[in-house]
Amino acid sequence: MLRYKQSKGFVFKPAQSEKIISLAEVTKLGTQVFDNAENFRLWLFTPSFALGSVAPKDLLKDSYGKELVINELGRIEHGIFA
Repeated sequence: MLRYKQSKGFVFKPAQSEKIISLAEVTKLGTQVFDNAENFRLWLFTPSFALGSVAPKDLLKDSYGKELVINELGRIEHGIFA
């Protein structure tokens, strides 16, 4: 994004905008659940048993994976850890 910021008048394509918004939604929820960005980042890069021993960041490549991550964050928020 920083590279594009330097290009005057650059506008993201719809698919790029959708991905940015999607990642922003996950980041906002994760930061709320874990109380700060650093704790969320640690969780994001650590393989999760509940997600098939896959790091949550690896699931954010498509909308299905994003929903899995959001659902897991919801379970964590409500104290359901598996």
